[in-house]
Amino acid sequence: MYTSNSNNSKTINSPSSSSSSSSFDNEHKRETVATIASRLNLGEDLTLAYSLQEEEFRFHYSNNKEKHKNLSKDFKLSRQEQIAELEKAENERKEIARRDEELALELTKKFELEEIKQNEQAKRDEELARQIANSEFISVQKREEKI
Repeated sequence: MYTSNSNNSKTINSPSSSSSSSSFDNEHKRETVATIASRLNLGEDLTLAYSLQEEEFRFHYSNNKEKHKNLSKDFKLSRQEQIAELEKAENERKEIARRDEELALELTKKFELEEIKQNEQAKRDEELARQIANSEFISVQKREEKI
């Protein structure tokens, strides 16, 4: 049963309250609707706060778990990429070394051929010079014989 007290708030009379109870018990058993609503609201607020806190915890936990999983994947991928890059660089280095070796062999052969040609030309020049010298020697001798 509701009754009204002096501060315009409704009070609930406990069924066990009787007119023979002491004044302290009546006041203790009677609660205002505002007090009960306040306690219910407080309980709802605590439940809501707990629920939000749990939701936030689950969100951060799953987010951290996902980040850790992604970090692990990213680390493996970056390591594989690094190995692939190192292998590619090694293959490129080997290819450059192979081409350099081919070029060195080609240049060596070219220089050897050039040297052989120069030696042959020097021999021909020497032979020609000897022939010219012989021819002049013979022509000088013929002139001397004519004189």
